[in-house]
Amino acid sequence: TCPGTISVDGYGAVSLVPAGWNNASSSSLVEVLGDSVAAHLGSRTYFSDTCTAGVYDRRHYLSLPLLGKTLRYTTDVSGAGCGCNAAFYLSAMRQNAQPTQCRDYYCDPGKLCGAACALVNLQEANQVAWRSTLHGALDVGGASVGSGGPGTNDFPSGDYGPNGRCIDTSKPFQVAASFPVDDRGELEAMVTKLSQEGKPCDVTASIASYEWMTEVSAALAAGMTPIVSYWSSKDGGLDYLDGGSSSPACSSGGAAAAVAARCSQAARFYDFAVVDGGGGGGDAAGEALSSEEMVEDMAALLRQEEADQQSEEMQRLRREDTANAVVVPTLAPLSQRASTGGGGDSEFLFFPSSNRPERKPPTPIAMHTSIVVPATLSL
Repeated sequence: TCPGTISVDGYGAVSLVPAGWNNASSSSLVEVLGDSVAAHLGSRTYFSDTCTAGVYDRRHYLSLPLLGKTLRYTTDVSGAGCGCNAAFYLSAMRQNAQPTQCRDYYCDPGKLCGAACALVNLQEANQVAWRSTLHGALDVGGASVGSGGPGTNDFPSGDYGPNGRCIDTSKPFQVAASFPVDDRGELEAMVTKLSQEGKPCDVTASIASYEWMTEVSAALAAGMTPIVSYWSSKDGGLDYLDGGSSSPACSSGGAAAAVAARCSQAARFYDFAVVDGGGGGGDAAGEALSSEEMVEDMAALLRQEEADQQSEEMQRLRREDTANAVVVPTLAPLSQRASTGGGGDSEFLFFPSSNRPERKPPTPIAMHTSIVVPATLSL
């Protein structure tokens, strides 16, 4: 049978179509509880405009155009420990004409069912890890942001997790996945924002540069099918998400040791909404950020990134100057001695990166000054 329907604000009624109708053990692994989707362990479920029990028709799948929009929802991963993955993602399966080996038209970059297509992982998550990823049709690795796994440390330490400062994953929290566009109308970034009522902060991460951004942009414009799944791995298959036994949070002595060996029966997703504008999740009343606010926020992020890069570069140059400099004693001119006011000589430091001297405070006892010059200069 069909699991039921939910309401998506900004779109309307949505039917759920479970994978595995040809496998009786997996076709009943999703429940609809009001407007909440309860994905049981081992399930995969497609959002659809209509559902006919036992029938898979790609023309029935939701084709949700999200370019320039924000998709909001609430998720509950409180029972998903290390090695568990509560996932919500978008697949271009409405445009896939191949029934595939799974006989339900499912497609992804890894060709799980035999067909490849663009994929947007809005959420791969458990109590200790979060990952959002853009995938071109043939790019299995994709471009990711998040926290908890190898190479994904975009959230400040302690902000996300059990009893986290911003997101306490032992309780439900809100997600806003935004897809702002540039002045050409193409995808500029995927911005992921997590928030939780009563918390003093949010966590935000964005993917603004990706080799296959144009392909993903086209898929979002054409419309993609939302999918909910919940699965687990005990053989390291989810180390990319939470680091597995090599992660402090998932090791025997980690903070999440109590949940590391189990996955709850179900992960929940609810309060779905689509809003215009790619600027974020809006306030508690569900209003989206204005386009002006979105542009201002993105500009602020870019300015901060640029400032951080400049600071790192200045520190690098100063370290190189110090390593490459030599000290040459020389008699200070009388004019310089007089200018110190204390009778001592001044010191001048020459930095190769700026090619200009910098005066240091006088040394009262010294009889000579020191001029620091690059080692590469001829004296």
